[in-house]
Amino acid sequence: MCQIDINPPKVFLNDQDVSNHLQAIIEVLEDKKAIDVVSLDLRDKSAVADYFVVCSGNSRPHTRALAEAAYGYVKDHELEVYSIEGKQEGAWVLIDIGIIVIHVMQASQREFYNLEQLWSHAQKQQEQQQEEAK
Repeated sequence: MCQIDINPPKVFLNDQDVSNHLQAIIEVLEDKKAIDVVSLDLRDKSAVADYFVVCSGNSRPHTRALAEAAYGYVKDHELEVYSIEGKQEGAWVLIDIGIIVIHVMQASQREFYNLEQLWSHAQKQQEQQQEEAK
C-alpha cells in the first residue's frame, strides 16, 4: 500500500484573505514592471488552484527578478510554498502556493504555452471585478 504524506497548510485563509493576497501579488509584479499581468479565477473550474496569476518578463533576469519579488511577498506573509519550478532557467518560473499558482514567463514561453487560452473557460479576475461593480 502506498502512503502519501499530506501536510496541512500553515495558515488557513478565508476568501477575503485569498483575495487580498492575490491583489498584493499582482501589485508586487506590477511594481517590478511585469508585462500583461492577468489573474484567472479557477475556483469552479479546477482543483489545481483557486487562481492563476500569469505575467511576462522581457528577459531571463527580469523574469527571475519578478519571481523573486513574488516569492519574497509569499515568504514575508508566511504562506506555504508547495513548489518552485524553473527558477534557474528563468524562461518560465512557477510558484505554487496552493490557492494561487504564479506563472512568470518570457514572452516566447507565454505565447507557446498560451495558458490564458488553455484556461479560457476561467474568468479573468479583472472581468469578474467589472461585472461585480455593475
